[in-house]
Amino acid sequence: MKKNVSRRNFIAQTSAAALAISAPLIKTGRAAEANETINVAVVGIRSRGAEHIRQFCRMPNVRVTTICDIDERLFPKAVQDIEKLSGAKPKTVVDFRDLL
Repeated sequence: MKKNVSRRNFIAQTSAAALAISAPLIKTGRAAEANETINVAVVGIRSRGAEHIRQFCRMPNVRVTTICDIDERLFPKAVQDIEKLSGAKPKTVVDFRDLL
């Protein structure tokens, strides 16, 4: 019999599972040793995406390596902001499929 799962229950269950799996790694500090730097890509760089970029650039050991947006006119400012915040120049991608 198929049970309907609400979005809220699904997120709560998967969050709990992720925490249970990662808790031993966080306690021992082994998670930080496994990867010195985490590379991320941001898709959609307008208002919310621009905030994601700012927050990622402020995090230690996190680097925004690629930005993706259908509107190429947004790239110069976003690249300039990322270079200013992190010192690294990200790649730019227009087609999400190329990013994957």
